[in-house]
Amino acid sequence: MIDQPAIPNLETVPHMPPPLGDPEAYRLLYASLGAEACDIDQSEQCGEIAVPPGLTDAEVYRLLPTAPDFEYGGYLMPTRIRYMPCGAETAELFGSHACSFHTHPTDHPYADVPSAPDVYQFLKWPHRRTITVGGTLIWVWDKDQATIATVRRLADWESEHLVATMTEMVNRHGADAVLEYQLAALESLGLVWPDRIEDWATGWRDLLEEQLGFRVTVLNRVGG
Repeated sequence: MIDQPAIPNLETVPHMPPPLGDPEAYRLLYASLGAEACDIDQSEQCGEIAVPPGLTDAEVYRLLPTAPDFEYGGYLMPTRIRYMPCGAETAELFGSHACSFHTHPTDHPYADVPSAPDVYQFLKWPHRRTITVGGTLIWVWDKDQATIATVRRLADWESEHLVATMTEMVNRHGADAVLEYQLAALESLGLVWPDRIEDWATGWRDLLEEQLGFRVTVLNRVGG
């Protein structure tokens, strides 16, 4: 019998995250966070961009759509980008896909700054890589063992504190309850959020790597 050549794993193309060593353990971890089904199927609303073969990861990420005054959300596949226009300051999550993305309005004065929801949602949902396109930068967050350890700590904290903390935030902050809850959850993991946005804007990469174990790559939005 002649051995057949192995079919290449298209998930290993540069713009996609590497395959998981233990997919079942990863699934169970996110089941404990209640994140097994975090997306509504919106495939009919998505546009598509073909990914030509042979591109680097940075070249693929520069294909992601942007707008000056609203956000896009979507996800990447080995040969396609799927995307949809979203709100002025919010984007659909697509967090059940291996590689998700969203954009910030490119004209926003803090387009190149991650928000607290960006950070929380990266941990909370199963996507293993997420890309954010800002005004002049693109940043890529990957989950490795250090990040997964942080996810486990989030799961442990939420199992004890989610209901009580969210109830407190609703009573104290009303419409801002979700944001305040996310800030409280991140603080419980050791993220010290600076008082001034200018400090966060210049220091967020180091803070995320050192305090939450993120693996961060930063690229220029326009290639040079």
